[in-house]
Amino acid sequence: MVSIMEKHPFATLVPKFFTALFLFLLALSAKNDYTKGDARLNLLTSQAIIEKGSIKLDAYLPKEVQPDALEAKWALYIVLGHYYNLYPPGASLFSVPFVAVANQLGYNMLLPQADKEVQRFLAALIFALFFLVLVSIAEKYLSAVHAWGFSLVFCLGTSLASSMALALWSQSYYILFCLLALLVLVQKEKSGNFKNAWLIAFPVFAAFLCRPVAVIPAVLIMFWLGKNGYGIALKYISVLVVLLGIFVFWSYQQYELLLPIYYSSTMLLPGEKPFLAAWGLLISPGRGLFLFSPFLLVALGGFFFTSLRKNFLYLMCFAWFMCQLILIARQYDWWGGWCYGPRLMADSLPPLFILCILSLEKISGYELRTRFRKLFFTGLGSLSLFSVYVHAWKGMQETAVTWWNNNPNIYSAPEAKIFDFSHPQFLATDFSNRRVKKFTEFRKKLNMINRYVPAWGSVLFPENPMEFKDLMWQAKKKKLNINYHWFLDQKELFAKGSPRFYIPEAGFWDFVGTPEKYAVRLYPGKYPLGNVVRDLCKGCIGYLAIKDDGAASLSEFSKVAFENLGSNIRQLKFRDSWVCVFNSDTVLAEKITSEGKVWLTYKEGNQNAVLFSSAVEQGNFASIKIWGEERSVDGHGVNLVVTDSLSRFLYATYFDTYRFDAMETPMMEVTILNRGYQTQ
Repeated sequence: MVSIMEKHPFATLVPKFFTALFLFLLALSAKNDYTKGDARLNLLTSQAIIEKGSIKLDAYLPKEVQPDALEAKWALYIVLGHYYNLYPPGASLFSVPFVAVANQLGYNMLLPQADKEVQRFLAALIFALFFLVLVSIAEKYLSAVHAWGFSLVFCLGTSLASSMALALWSQSYYILFCLLALLVLVQKEKSGNFKNAWLIAFPVFAAFLCRPVAVIPAVLIMFWLGKNGYGIALKYISVLVVLLGIFVFWSYQQYELLLPIYYSSTMLLPGEKPFLAAWGLLISPGRGLFLFSPFLLVALGGFFFTSLRKNFLYLMCFAWFMCQLILIARQYDWWGGWCYGPRLMADSLPPLFILCILSLEKISGYELRTRFRKLFFTGLGSLSLFSVYVHAWKGMQETAVTWWNNNPNIYSAPEAKIFDFSHPQFLATDFSNRRVKKFTEFRKKLNMINRYVPAWGSVLFPENPMEFKDLMWQAKKKKLNINYHWFLDQKELFAKGSPRFYIPEAGFWDFVGTPEKYAVRLYPGKYPLGNVVRDLCKGCIGYLAIKDDGAASLSEFSKVAFENLGSNIRQLKFRDSWVCVFNSDTVLAEKITSEGKVWLTYKEGNQNAVLFSSAVEQGNFASIKIWGEERSVDGHGVNLVVTDSLSRFLYATYFDTYRFDAMETPMMEVTILNRGYQTQ
């Protein structure tokens, strides 16, 4: 077979065609779907270009339906009173011909089902094109069969399958154009003919229209061209400058900005732990590139060869990969939100492919003993099969891996979830997700008890005995703090002779059948948010952050209390994001916005806090970190954390001010009596 394909290159067209067709159909048949996420507005913007001659979405979002018109509300961005797609315009621009045909066939991109079907078709088509471009690159270095095999593994064993094939991300076009640029580059390098090499500027700029990170390969390719002739590099730069000038002119006409907002540094909220994030992106069980696709480790094999350590293309692609890693690791949400595996690291797959191909070329031609050669390729084959299983089966066909992002939600505890080796995402099942969900709820109970119950108090918390045993085993394994007496039923509690115990308020009336035997008091008592200001001890610091909405039912009493401290609370509107730091005398720092997420770092004296608020349209979570430790309850409404003057944690709670202005009281203190029922 090898000899036939080598002697007759056209013979490879048939297997290439059928392989591409197979990948196209595989992507269409996948059960997992991300079309309602970040990609939701790409095709609607294409339709706006066709029908309105503009990327404005106002015509498709009349005022009476704007709040509930779309699933991905965070993708809407308001500039100068007009609605736009937050994400780069490239994906929409390059999809215009396909959307025009779809419109003629009766598809309206405003309708979720129509948008989903066209997105999935285009994503599957691009997935097939990935393979065709990859195999064209690989054939420059490997035999036809090896190039075909490795390109197929690369498609099926990476995020190209588990993410890019399941929605029309802006990344999809970006990766395709980067691969096309690399194809031109390797063709020029292999032939030694660099005439018209400057034309590579066009796919590079097309990639920039889709992702601002295309700046990285644009600069590196400039150096590669300069190595082969300053005149070629100058032409390349000139073309890019002209194209960029046109883009800047268009952007200013649309937004009165030099570049769209997504290209602004304000979109990159800085993360606190870039080194931890980098490890998470490489080897974590939730987002680790080399755990989800371990066969990619062959890319690093080139460093064992002196010739590759001096190879400009190899070093250029390695620099590209490292720049991409550093850029993502410095972001606040480096894990990529609700997704599967290392989705954000998909941008680094084009240079990784070149690194793999160059390494394989050297390893294949290196004189190894037969035993070691067999061992290497057996290991590589095993890792490849595992990667294909992780992405092409688990990532495309099993919905449990997407629901892994929930319970707890990935946004509420990203690091704990992503680095949890006891429940890696690529091994998630419905059973394991249910088990984790139960433990998450159980852990919330433990945290609640730690906040409201005194040390070694008695807690009555009815649980299934078998489930309770498993939950306690998990709690001890994770070294959770359990410093109280836990009882599963009343008989056991009464046998111990404890006159007082604590029980969740929500389950009290269902569980206790004879209330006349008990005196019950709400613990610690319900009172409005404004009382926090009134009761805050001298020297203590309060930290606030909103999740969902905190304005709808905020009482006038609470507004006046904060206004007296100097707060701008009167500016707070429905589902605005709000963070605030205050003491008993004044507001120390505050931010309120209706246009997205809000971030505040407060460092003063012994205090070191980072607050993050995100209303429902912007991500829906609240984070309050004191000296790097998450303290927010992350409940709906206003989340509150209080510390003393030495920044020691005192307590955390939340006020669901969307429903009513009162602190949630999840525990009840119960005293066993021989007299009548009473509430204090």
